[in-house]
Amino acid sequence: MLILPSASSVAPLLREAALGGDAIERVRRATMQLTCVAGIAGLPAVNVPLSTADGLPCGVSVIGPAHRDADLLAFAVRLGTSLLHRKNTPCPTA
Repeated sequence: MLILPSASSVAPLLREAALGGDAIERVRRATMQLTCVAGIAGLPAVNVPLSTADGLPCGVSVIGPAHRDADLLAFAVRLGTSLLHRKNTPCPTA
């Protein structure tokens, strides 16, 4: 299994996203570089949702071997369950 951040940063605030422009485009590009790996390789992937210490949503992507979707999902459930029982589990950063 390959574990990567699901996004390059936490989601921008609505007021920041509404501005659009170069800052949002940089975040989008950085996130696409992380998330395109599974699609390009034709591998199954799943997001395990987490949150930052401040309560903002974040998560990790777990990429599994080809044709092993059930194993990937079982691993993601175990990972998510174990992380839920930890307080202040930091989200990974890109």
